[in-house]
Amino acid sequence: MEVIIGSEAEEKLLPQSPDDRGTPVLYSYKAQVVRRDVFLFIISILLFQSVELLVMFTITMSNERMNLDAPVLNDAILSLIPKQPFAAKWSEVLLISYQIIYGMFVLFHKRRFALARRFLVISSICYLIRIVCIWANVLPRSHVTMECLPKATGPREIFERMMLLWGAAGVSIFGGNMCGNYFFSGHALMATINYYHLAHYMPSKWCVLHKLNSVLNLSIAALILSAHNHYTLDIIGSFVVGNWVFKLYTFIAENQEIKSEEWFPVFWRRIVEFFERDKERIEYSFGGLQELYHHLKYILNMVCTKMH
Repeated sequence: MEVIIGSEAEEKLLPQSPDDRGTPVLYSYKAQVVRRDVFLFIISILLFQSVELLVMFTITMSNERMNLDAPVLNDAILSLIPKQPFAAKWSEVLLISYQIIYGMFVLFHKRRFALARRFLVISSICYLIRIVCIWANVLPRSHVTMECLPKATGPREIFERMMLLWGAAGVSIFGGNMCGNYFFSGHALMATINYYHLAHYMPSKWCVLHKLNSVLNLSIAALILSAHNHYTLDIIGSFVVGNWVFKLYTFIAENQEIKSEEWFPVFWRRIVEFFERDKERIEYSFGGLQELYHHLKYILNMVCTKMH
């Protein structure tokens, strides 16, 4: 059956004949799409949380490997920006607000589970790259006044720190404070992924929201630099990695004629092939609370059926 995404689906996929239970073909099609989106969304949550645990373990071990007596690296741009004590807190407040804005956009999108899945999978791939970079580079602190935790006394304390970071989602205002997470910035990376998802999936006529999207992304990067929590290259690296992964992933996911083997000479090609087997371009289509209620009701019925 031809997959039709967007508002034209109800017009083109007219029910031609009922099935054995008297259910129209259109209803069966919608149920199939929702079932697929929900299943892949659940798998993407598990993938993202697993990668998050690896990130927190990597940051914890990087704190152990860091030499606190090493001099701060010369950063021509960072040296021109005075350290602002409020910047670190407000960068995280803006980032959390940014996440909430994107979450609301996804919540009221008809293909909410598909958008959330792509966000989680792209984030997981970017953070896997970040894990490799952090293990490969143990850079000194970006400012001499940055507070770092003392070396852990044993594996138990390392595990406790890792779980504390994971529970706080790596956000210092929730208690997730650790040194050594260079190169590159996880906060700037998440802001970049947020930016590209909103810029790509929002209708082009929403001019004001597109401007706000750009302002939020740049403001978070500026606050991170003002806090001296990262070097300038950390911010640039976050943008480059987030931009590359998002655009390549989306290009392959939206073009059925493209064979991933030809365009994906990267380690994460198999991940995309699993989550984007049905290649499609997801256009914006408003999904209200009533549709969300029916989706959640359908999920609960599906779970209850599997349990029985």
